[in-house]
Amino acid sequence: MKGSIHYVVKNSLLQGICCLLLLTAGCRAKNAAPALHAAALRFTADEWRDIAPCWSHNGKRIAFLRLSPNHKLQLMQANASLGHIQALLKPETVTPDRPFAASHSLYCCPDRLAWSFHDRRIAFERVEWFRFPDGADLPGTGLWAFDLHSRLVLPLALHPKAYHGIFYYYHSPAWSPDGKMLAFAGEGLNGQRAIFVRPLRSEPPTKIEPLFDKFEESDFPTWAPQSKEALAFCRLEPGVPFSAVRTSLWVVRPGSPNMRESGMIWRMSAHNLKQKQTASRPNPRMGAPAWSPDGSKIALTLAANPLKLSSYSIWVVNVLSRHAVQVTPAGKNGFLYPVWIGEDKLGLLQTSSKGYRVVTLNLGTSTLRCIGTLPNADCCWSPDRSRIVYAGVRDNYFFGKSGTTLRMLYTGVHADNHSETY
Repeated sequence: MKGSIHYVVKNSLLQGICCLLLLTAGCRAKNAAPALHAAALRFTADEWRDIAPCWSHNGKRIAFLRLSPNHKLQLMQANASLGHIQALLKPETVTPDRPFAASHSLYCCPDRLAWSFHDRRIAFERVEWFRFPDGADLPGTGLWAFDLHSRLVLPLALHPKAYHGIFYYYHSPAWSPDGKMLAFAGEGLNGQRAIFVRPLRSEPPTKIEPLFDKFEESDFPTWAPQSKEALAFCRLEPGVPFSAVRTSLWVVRPGSPNMRESGMIWRMSAHNLKQKQTASRPNPRMGAPAWSPDGSKIALTLAANPLKLSSYSIWVVNVLSRHAVQVTPAGKNGFLYPVWIGEDKLGLLQTSSKGYRVVTLNLGTSTLRCIGTLPNADCCWSPDRSRIVYAGVRDNYFFGKSGTTLRMLYTGVHADNHSETY
């Protein structure tokens, strides 16, 4: 009898615990995934890897994507020390017919995440399917936002149901500092690119037009800091003959009454670089513009030959005078992905045989100082420039207690007046 009572009580307790677990699970948001603690992680490096890290503006969190062997992506976040990992959404197929390119070593803007100005939402890509009259299907991408407070997924930039344009892939979102606008890049099947800007309060997510003619390449949307409502981007301007094609830096002010009016800040061509262009050697391209903290200067990468990283150099352009100067020395190693460390110093990646050297450049003395090495260019500087989070390589995976393949490099520098990346 005593054993029977014990058996009944034990089963009642188990039933109660199961019911409680079921009720708790039913309260979770539909699209949300549970937090992942180190003890619950039983993965190996062959099963997934973490890519596209992105610091929040306050430097307290890192958003990233978890890439599985079946090429599905999962939106994740971690704290600043990578000690706690949380899955925000379930894994899903985003780019089934093309790689998700998150590296800063590309001559075109990479696929990256973006935090809203108040660090409440994370912009990311999701697959969109297009059906053509002949019955063929094409996967593209639209932009969505995950709200960390409500755990809702909200549309940011989507294609209309009957889409007749050429830019099937929306990516590289950038929130304006005041949170009123979203800029992003649209890409076509043959690499055509254009800049889109959506006023978030007045324009629906399915009715967004590119800023310029679709045949003029535009890329790398980057907002000026301190709510200046200025958007910088790079363009590839067509020309005849082939060597007359020029690459240029532009700044527009989408918040002004004349939204489509633009201003060219600086222009460069193969003729200016005194190099001979052929069909097998692409024209120079600008990329990765970065505003200085006070908004008076823009640092950028100039690729003399976009297919050769050793030809990449860093230039600084004065926005008012429109005067540009090359700040990195010529040599066998290229420089890319500039970030500002205060007003007179830049953080850069320098190509090397072992990956990328992280260097700082003092603009006043032209002094370079190496502070570390990264295995790849899939990385992100913290807002105060004291750390760089990057994607580990396959032979460098280390899970430890954090349960992530992301790694951290401590730079030994600090910028109180840092320039946010929007």
